[in-house]
Amino acid sequence: MLIKTLKEEEKNSILGKIYNYCQHFSKNEDSLIGKIYGIFTITREDINEREHIILMRNIAPIDKIYVQMCFDLKGSSIDREVLAKNPDALAQKKTLKDLDF
Repeated sequence: MLIKTLKEEEKNSILGKIYNYCQHFSKNEDSLIGKIYGIFTITREDINEREHIILMRNIAPIDKIYVQMCFDLKGSSIDREVLAKNPDALAQKKTLKDLDF
């Protein structure tokens, strides 16, 4: 299980793509893309602040010999590219980001 905080823009972007995300899993049951169990907003009344979190399945237990590429997808395009800065990232088995997908 993976719990991660999200910025408002990331949350909105993911929710805007949720239909296609669900369609992907209905057609690709064995997909290695992490499954989202829920997206929640927690209001901290003591400091009048909201925090968005996502609860996902962690795919880490998969033996790395089967993983060809790894992505850290957040639903954002700001500073979300690895290959442009490091063309050798694939050969180095670096974790790629949204714009590399």
